[in-house]
Amino acid sequence: MSNEATNLNVLDHVLRAVREGRAAIDRDPFPHLVVENALPDELYETIERCFPETEYVAQTDGPEDNRTYLRSSDASLEDADLPEFWRAFIETNTGHAVFESACAIWGDDIRERHPGLAANFGKALEDFTTARRSGKGDSPANRRADLMIDCQFGVNTPVTAIGTPRGPHVDRGAKLFSALLYIRDEKDESTGGEYELFRLRRGPFPKSKMKKVPERYLETVKKVPYRPNQVVMWMNTADAVHAVAPRSITPFPRRYIAVSGECFGGAMPSAFFSHFPEWDSPIGRLRAAIGI
Repeated sequence: MSNEATNLNVLDHVLRAVREGRAAIDRDPFPHLVVENALPDELYETIERCFPETEYVAQTDGPEDNRTYLRSSDASLEDADLPEFWRAFIETNTGHAVFESACAIWGDDIRERHPGLAANFGKALEDFTTARRSGKGDSPANRRADLMIDCQFGVNTPVTAIGTPRGPHVDRGAKLFSALLYIRDEKDESTGGEYELFRLRRGPFPKSKMKKVPERYLETVKKVPYRPNQVVMWMNTADAVHAVAPRSITPFPRRYIAVSGECFGGAMPSAFFSHFPEWDSPIGRLRAAIGI
């Protein structure tokens, strides 16, 4: 491989695209960016050719139709038969350099949208420690560093009845950023499967309601196509409502690699921001309790 292709850090390639003007942060309806042809061809071709089978990612011989499965970095690295390429790729994409690239991309937005983050950890963002995510989010292992990084194999399984594996929602409050590298099979002729971004028409809502936001409360702002060697990356915020659009019937999985950073520690473990601060007041909690 060329020197550029041997750089396995996905977010470093995203950062390079931003600096070269091939991608730019869009803050409508929440901070995100899209990078086409994100990785050097040689590196992407290796990833596409070696991507694991759906059953391996799902860790079952009978994955359900049109469902999301993610295999964590820990689960992959525990596999003694994991190819050396993937071992190096996962270790690279859970290392501290990933956070440095994320800070270079999102630093200003993080400080603006999450002004209490530094106080929560008692240090500046750039001074955060990092480690590879382990087990469940609230486990003590995920509080051994300020930011836990995961690099997951992801699939949305083949579709036998048109639908979506995940409707509009906001990710949990511990998540700081996510990036998805799409690995579409060249023979996949299905339609749909876009990454959808929404703006709230009504709200705010308590955290529990942000796990599945009714579409009548939303306005679709953008649909990012599911294309090979494309990265969609976003900063998690209170209003970062997103979904996977329904796909047509297809025998092909929707494949991707997910790189994410989450903060499970600090003064507010597992929730450094509230989805909507308005719901943190006594009146807000009462409204949540009676379902309004």
